[in-house]
Amino acid sequence: MRSCRAPRLLVERAQVSPVERGGCGEDLQCPHRRSDLPLDRDRERADRRLQAPLDRLPLLSAQVPHDHSRKDQGGHEREENERAWKVPADESKKKNPVKADAASIGKGKKTYAERCAICHGEKADGKGASASALNPPPASFLDKKYMAANSDGDLFYKTSNGRGMMPRWDIVLEENDIWSVVNYMRSLGKK
Repeated sequence: MRSCRAPRLLVERAQVSPVERGGCGEDLQCPHRRSDLPLDRDRERADRRLQAPLDRLPLLSAQVPHDHSRKDQGGHEREENERAWKVPADESKKKNPVKADAASIGKGKKTYAERCAICHGEKADGKGASASALNPPPASFLDKKYMAANSDGDLFYKTSNGRGMMPRWDIVLEENDIWSVVNYMRSLGKK
């Protein structure tokens, strides 16, 4: 008999025991296998395929206590919401070619809600559902000091290129869409 290989991560995340799930499905001798449950091989295969990506995603914010303090994991004060993210001078000087009108801000808000809010928060305060699991932590676009220290070119560069756990949005979004998100970020400080 092979040892049970029930997807423990999925079991823990769903807070369901292997017995309730019906075992690992590897063989009928699995100690977690209940004889009264039908073998659902499709579900088991899907669980195994999903296990590897889930190991890398910080999606358990409901089970992970949020720590929105300004201290890193070692208890040291963080530098102004991020650690020295240097933007090349030519990128920093870029001007936003998209006019900050209601249409652009609305488009930026929609894109932000779809792509950015999970980490940066619905209110753009850096307290999204995944924020507590990220290092460096997501920026707060409500922080006037942070927004004043970053040009539109800086925000565009950071959004486009990402770093660490932040993805490169220039692969997914058009340039004008990213500039619209920058317009939306800027509009938050004016409320």
